[in-house]
Amino acid sequence: GTKITKIPAWLCQLNRLEVMICDESPVCSLPSVIDNLSKLRHLSMKGCKLPFLPPQIQGCASLSFLDVSGNQINVIPAQLASCPSLRELRLANNNFHHVPDALKQKVVSRALSVDIEVSYHDSNT
Repeated sequence: GTKITKIPAWLCQLNRLEVMICDESPVCSLPSVIDNLSKLRHLSMKGCKLPFLPPQIQGCASLSFLDVSGNQINVIPAQLASCPSLRELRLANNNFHHVPDALKQKVVSRALSVDIEVSYHDSNT
């Protein structure tokens, strides 16, 4: 198995990278320069140890699929709603208690499919 616990910033210099899959790895952080990956379409970090997503993820203009299910994410960044190409977002089995209104609006308008399963507990309901 890999011992890499964070994705190195230099990887974000690969500006033609379209798919990144790090499922079930010990990776626990994404670099703040993730927005350099403007061609990234598919990012899967399922079952890692991510405590948060950097707000710079909104700069991934081509990102259409994001799977961060099974992590330790406490807060969903509102900036995710600004990802223009995002169509499928998987957030199940994390530690958050609130979904930003901007993301809810994208779901209602059917611009975004979100999988949150039973892990989401909205204190406003």
